[in-house]
Amino acid sequence: MAEIMLQVSNMWVHYGQVPAVRNLSLEVHRNEIVCVVGPNGAGKSTMLLAVAGALTPTKGEVRLNGVSVVGKAPEYIAKLGISLIPEGRHIFKGLTVEENLKVGAAANADRSSVENNLRTAYSVFPVLAERRHGAAGMLSGGEQQQLAIARALMSGARLIMIDEPSLGLAPKITEKVFEVLSELRRSSGLTLLIIEQNLKRALKYSDRIYILRNSEIVFSGRSAELQASDDLHSAYFGLGQAPSNVGAGQ
Repeated sequence: MAEIMLQVSNMWVHYGQVPAVRNLSLEVHRNEIVCVVGPNGAGKSTMLLAVAGALTPTKGEVRLNGVSVVGKAPEYIAKLGISLIPEGRHIFKGLTVEENLKVGAAANADRSSVENNLRTAYSVFPVLAERRHGAAGMLSGGEQQQLAIARALMSGARLIMIDEPSLGLAPKITEKVFEVLSELRRSSGLTLLIIEQNLKRALKYSDRIYILRNSEIVFSGRSAELQASDDLHSAYFGLGQAPSNVGAGQ
């Protein structure tokens, strides 16, 4: 089995007295694509923010490459090789495309690596090379998502977490984004943890899948084995009791 890159164990996150994430455990192995799916309000974004250090878990453990990161600053966690692309992409619309990319490289002390990453970004995303001197705010939604991914690559991250990459995008553009992510995994060994609401798309592009409902994991397993699973669809849509095989495929 591949090396565990990210391990979350029995994590709880509260907003005041309200648990936003309850007893959550998941693993992401090196060079995997793992998708977490579930309805709005299930706690998916909270989970990513806690892993990235923007929120502090009230209980549980988060380890990146075996190193505990609970309570560490986001900057410290980023230097361990993890990058979060939040919902809405959060690009700097008043800066040029290339300036956005260089902002992404700010935490990368290896200047030769930065130049290599910039060349790679333009190779993978030709539209960004064409628009490098234009304002990022003039890009289409799909192009902005490509810029957000390229900016994460500029940091030298080996694990990229993406919150809702399909948000606001037409289906055809969304497919293009996921195809690019899959190619990056194949070509550069990138590891990806993706929040996605579309169950069919998550199954198509991921190695493993977790379903998060009501702030807790209710189902997990290997995507290739779950295509026709009634338990999977029951868990996703909240029908009946939660399936018994929570944790499968971990």
